[in-house]
Amino acid sequence: IFLIWVETYYGLQLSIENEKVRKENLQTLSNHYREVLAFKANGMTNEMDCLIAQVAMEDAERQWKAAQKNTSILKYRFCKMLGLDSTCNCNTSSPLFIHSNIPSLEWFIAQSHNAPLLQAMKAKETIANKNVNIAIADYFPTIAIFGKQTLASYNVPQNLMPPTIVGASFVWNIFDGLQRERKIKQNKIDVAISNNQYNEAQKQLTTAIHKAYYELENAKESINTLGSTIAMTDELIRIRKAAYKEGMATTTEVIDAQTANTKAKLLLMAEYYRYDIMLATLVSLCGMPQHFEEWSTQQ
Repeated sequence: IFLIWVETYYGLQLSIENEKVRKENLQTLSNHYREVLAFKANGMTNEMDCLIAQVAMEDAERQWKAAQKNTSILKYRFCKMLGLDSTCNCNTSSPLFIHSNIPSLEWFIAQSHNAPLLQAMKAKETIANKNVNIAIADYFPTIAIFGKQTLASYNVPQNLMPPTIVGASFVWNIFDGLQRERKIKQNKIDVAISNNQYNEAQKQLTTAIHKAYYELENAKESINTLGSTIAMTDELIRIRKAAYKEGMATTTEVIDAQTANTKAKLLLMAEYYRYDIMLATLVSLCGMPQHFEEWSTQQ
């Protein structure tokens, strides 16, 4: 449930960020289209450049509207998860994030003994061991000692109700057709199965932790790389816009630079989302979801 909530919440946050990037892209291409029209009016460009800029602007507008619809759908889903009316105006407050001091892989593996899956497997193994002890106890006799002391009586003959009664019972089933032996063997098999299931679950959990942690590290590296890419494309846009005004670059080159910048920003948001989901996956696998909220507020 925790992981589903995180995926829904940060999926909505990702959609909101993507919508912002798409809107910024539309505004930039709309401004460029107006510049191209102005250049055409002054005889500095041709009809083809106008068409290229117009197509790029209209495509950016379609993408922005699609992003708006996606955000609306995710908001509806998020409101439903909160048990609110579908028309509620829910807003996210926690942004996509990256934590700068995540513990090592070894730390997560060491904490995995708290995982709910392993705890359930361990409890099953403990019950199986107790069943073996109960089955072995059937070989021993059942002995009971009982007593009774009459503290007060009135007009009751002592031969009918002695003041003190002491007794004992002894039951020992010598032979039961090997039923007890079969029961012990079956319970021992259950212990072995439970132990194997626990070990297999532990291996699968460790593998899942490795995979999630490496995905987390890959997302972190991609975020660092994309930050440099965005800075480079920002500079490229500035250079090509200046070159276009001087007649040294084409409309297509300006649009290509803007498209590359938009793609890099969208990829950056996607990597932030992947990082957050992998972090939520790690703490879920280790049975400590409370750390996610702590790390999300201590970036």
